[in-house]
Amino acid sequence: MVLSKDRGYTPNIARTPKYLDLNKKFSEVTTRIILGDAPVEEYKKALQDWTSQFGDEYLKDMNAYIEKMEKQ
Repeated sequence: MVLSKDRGYTPNIARTPKYLDLNKKFSEVTTRIILGDAPVEEYKKALQDWTSQFGDEYLKDMNAYIEKMEKQ
């Protein structure tokens, strides 16, 4: 069995309403692309929006948690 390094941890920012709304939009864009209803280029825009608004903080928090867990 392979365990995920995040061990089910969710950064605090991922629980905020604004994050949840943006994450929903990101999922919708991904689904539309898979279904062929949107061009692949929309993915890059959605990813840039996520990264600029929440991604950097999310990744920083997640990486700090993983580093902490690996030291135990």
